[in-house]
Amino acid sequence: LFGESLSLAMLFIFMKDIGGKKRPAPDVQRGMSSDGPQTLAISDFIAEAILLGPSILAGSISALSAHIQLNCGNEVPAEVLGAAAISASLLRAISGATPPWVVEDTPVLFKSMYVALGSNPD
Repeated sequence: LFGESLSLAMLFIFMKDIGGKKRPAPDVQRGMSSDGPQTLAISDFIAEAILLGPSILAGSISALSAHIQLNCGNEVPAEVLGAAAISASLLRAISGATPPWVVEDTPVLFKSMYVALGSNPD
């Protein structure tokens, strides 16, 4: 359940069109707005869910791969793929998929990921 919820939180970030070099982001976005307290709740959920350990990262990538095509082969562990997907979603979030104030939560989110994977973030 936590892995699937984590993958939905990442999909929420991935579905936002942030534009690119050739065109700006559209004025009207599909789906739920990220400009509100729900984004803070999602950010807090991601930070806490990651701390449940590598199995949550593996569960999130298995649920996410049903919606996003991943070409990485079988040699990459699922926990590493989950961490990579979360990192990509965080980078997308601070690149414009979420409001600017979400950037303040980014260090906490990365610290949770380092702790979950057994690293010392300090």
